[in-house]
Amino acid sequence: MKKVPTAAQIKLAKQLKNARINFGCSQSVAAAICGVTTRAWQRWEAVERNIPYAALRLFLIRTHQDEIYGIKKGVDPEITKLIMKKLDHEDNYNKKYK
Repeated sequence: MKKVPTAAQIKLAKQLKNARINFGCSQSVAAAICGVTTRAWQRWEAVERNIPYAALRLFLIRTHQDEIYGIKKGVDPEITKLIMKKLDHEDNYNKKYK
């Protein structure tokens, strides 16, 4: 029997998806930013698995959305460089194959 997600779980999944969309990246890039598999990210957005709050915080901090959601932490510039490199790679792939 499938568990019915709580209102809090649904709200957290919406926040996660909205943050990803606001940043303008795919689920695979978002997963890479947090160091998880794409499938794990997909399950979080689909409310099939509980989202670790730390994963949401990590994504928000690394994508400079922490202040939007009320998290006040600095962002490592090296992480930003890695994210931008990953996004550039994904854009090049999409232009070439899609």
